[in-house]
Amino acid sequence: MQLYIHPASPNARRARIAARLCNVEVDETVVDLAKGETRTPEYLALNPMGKVPTLVKDDGGALLESHAIAHYLASGTRALPQGQLDQVLRWQFFDAAHLAPPLGTLTFQHLFRETPDAEAVESALADYRRYAAVVEAALQQTRFC
Repeated sequence: MQLYIHPASPNARRARIAARLCNVEVDETVVDLAKGETRTPEYLALNPMGKVPTLVKDDGGALLESHAIAHYLASGTRALPQGQLDQVLRWQFFDAAHLAPPLGTLTFQHLFRETPDAEAVESALADYRRYAAVVEAALQQTRFC
């Protein structure tokens, strides 16, 4: 499988972490966002959104969206325990709705802006802290392997 990523992308990082945690081998291709490599006709044929990550499966089909990629990679592994799909999906949706947006803002502000917008950074940090506290409280009540 081929995983198209950019190292600064939190979404690509999620897919990379899922592959490693699930012991799934993927060949990584770094695309240069600054050079517009996700806007080429070849890349847009794989991912019409022009974003990373994109996973090209062994059958040639492309899978988009980091949570869908993580779910696909975890299928059949202990990372996706039978009978726990509802909880896995709950936290994937929680992440997509609550954690990913402020992390995306922070990444953009600190990596792609010459001078970060202090108000945007502070707002994103406040949101992240609020929702991370919910995750932390849930983790305190959970036993891990």
